[in-house]
Amino acid sequence: MADVLSVTPADGAVDVYLGATIVVEFDELMDEYSINEGTFVVSGPDSDMWSGPDLAIWDDLFDQDDLLRSPGYKGIVSGVVTCSTLPASGLKAIRTQATFTPDTVLYPNVEYTVLLAGSQGSVDPLTCITARSVLPVVNGPNIGSGVLSTEGSYTGTIDDTITITILATGAVGTATFKWVRTSDPLTEHGPYDTGHKVFMVEGLTLNFESGSFVVGDTFSISVVVPDMMETVYKWSFTTSESDIEIPPAVLSDEISEPCYVPGGGVALSPYLEEAQPPSYSVMVPTSINQFVVEFNNTLEPTSVTDDTVTVEYQSVDEPSVRGELPKNLAVTTSGTRGVITITL
Repeated sequence: MADVLSVTPADGAVDVYLGATIVVEFDELMDEYSINEGTFVVSGPDSDMWSGPDLAIWDDLFDQDDLLRSPGYKGIVSGVVTCSTLPASGLKAIRTQATFTPDTVLYPNVEYTVLLAGSQGSVDPLTCITARSVLPVVNGPNIGSGVLSTEGSYTGTIDDTITITILATGAVGTATFKWVRTSDPLTEHGPYDTGHKVFMVEGLTLNFESGSFVVGDTFSISVVVPDMMETVYKWSFTTSESDIEIPPAVLSDEISEPCYVPGGGVALSPYLEEAQPPSYSVMVPTSINQFVVEFNNTLEPTSVTDDTVTVEYQSVDEPSVRGELPKNLAVTTSGTRGVITITL
């Protein structure tokens, strides 16, 4: 039966980094479609209320006790769930690792709770996390270069194998196919067009991706009754407040502590004076591939590295689309100022 091997942060963990992700390691390959924002939930003691199958947010505009209200979750953390496959190691078999990445950093000194939905005796695999129910596509001795994959979760009640046979040669959208299942070998289905996505049976969807399909090419897909994770897992952790500092309202021109530079001598501690494009700029042309940052004093070139200077991006429309950009760094001097030029 599908189960959890480990979680990070662990239950009861404290001083958790505000930019942390929540990672769950399962003991076998899981159905990645069953691990989503509805079955992998992170919540904190915030004021927002959520309810419904799509976790719609709602608010009380009027405090009227006679209104019927649905129960909701408080403080659901929005984020993205991704899955990856871990190789077999030691006594551990090949298995799935799920990662929840919050859309924004977590709040400091707050206890967060994580919930993984198990079946608790339910027979509906769509309500909980399940083990992998659709095995990889197996190609026959095919002549064509056609690529076929699957999407979705199998919701059937018996183990089965589906065989797809190409009936007419062609590319995606032109070739046609039929299919038959081992549990009912006398019933053939088709012919059907090889549209990019073709719904099959009990939640399974075929995805004809690319290449050319040739008459007689075959593909087989084994499906198994979903092994539902029965246990509901719930644990909590508390974020840190040690990495939170209150910035000054105005940068001071007075430097209280000197810094020592290689070769002897004392220099004023550097601080940022100017940046191009300026902070919080909008409508910046997409053709810009260079940023210039000027400091009040010269810089030690060896201190300017990929670890101390990063360029990160985040989509305004899709907060989950974010990352770090590769770059080249150059340190120069302009009079008494240190200049960092960042080229993408």
